[in-house]
Amino acid sequence: MLSRPYAHAEIRKIVIERPAAQARFAPDVDCRGLALDARRVKSFLRHAALTDSGSYRRNAILDDCSADATVVFSDGRTATVSIDSGTGWGTVSLGRSRFLACDACVDILQPDFNFDPRRRPSDAER
Repeated sequence: MLSRPYAHAEIRKIVIERPAAQARFAPDVDCRGLALDARRVKSFLRHAALTDSGSYRRNAILDDCSADATVVFSDGRTATVSIDSGTGWGTVSLGRSRFLACDACVDILQPDFNFDPRRRPSDAER
């Protein structure tokens, strides 16, 4: 069974200082139109499962657009949540990083993202 450590986490506050996505390692990549908001952060945390750093690195897209949020949980812990749009993967940093994979979150920063977790990106191609 997949471990979804934040699926039921109670969130007190989400702060997004810069909602516009950017490509961290490829500044020439066009990320216009891709943005993060509280609904996307909550959806990612609800559906993402733990993975290991090796899997995260193997599946990373270097020119992927990503965005960050600061999440304050109801128990007072504060984490930085980074979400990669194209893969739907990300990290939660609470001192050290935890790597998360989310099949239902592929293209999560797209303006027309479908929040139905049963939808898989490949479904539209069939």
